[in-house]
Amino acid sequence: MSPLVGYGSSDEDEGDIRPEQTAKIATAAKLDNDGSTVEHEHHHRHVSQAPAPLPASPRTAAEAPTSPYTTERLSIRNLTMPPFPNFSIPDEPAAPPPHSEAAAALAARTKKFEHFLELKKKGIHFNRRLQDSASLRNPSLLPKLMDFAGIEKDGSYKGTLAVEDGGVPGHWPGEWYVESLVKGNERREKKRAGEKSGVEFVAAKKGKRQG
Repeated sequence: MSPLVGYGSSDEDEGDIRPEQTAKIATAAKLDNDGSTVEHEHHHRHVSQAPAPLPASPRTAAEAPTSPYTTERLSIRNLTMPPFPNFSIPDEPAAPPPHSEAAAALAARTKKFEHFLELKKKGIHFNRRLQDSASLRNPSLLPKLMDFAGIEKDGSYKGTLAVEDGGVPGHWPGEWYVESLVKGNERREKKRAGEKSGVEFVAAKKGKRQG
């Protein structure tokens, strides 16, 4: 192509092609023909501008627990759970001997459960029947229900914990009631009034004048 580049055109409007322009055109043509070179330079420029990856933090073998109670829970689990726990459903217990009290009690409980399941299938709920019962809305039935359930008047305020363990006592001492507190205040007021000393008025004596 070099002989053609140095060829001068016969047209008067076109000027002669200079040698330095020939070198630039040849270099541009070479880069355009070799597309891989341009693409490689463009890709290298983008890769060099990408941020360098941060160094990964080394993961230790024994990481700190997420909760301060993790160690305690693991210790309790190791103490309470066997090495190979068995979570399968246990076998049905042996039936009690026939014609015994245990067999009669088991039959009665089974009958109650069957009746409860039958009512539940029909959409009848025991609690709803109690709520909708008009006879149970009478406040005078509360003492009868408490007697039937074996609950005393003071026992309804008892808690599940014993008094020694911080539970609420069912029977309060007599001096803690309002009547006893009022009587105690009256006794203290009377005692305080009796301890007050009276003011004695002494008649003035006529003194002798010194002459």
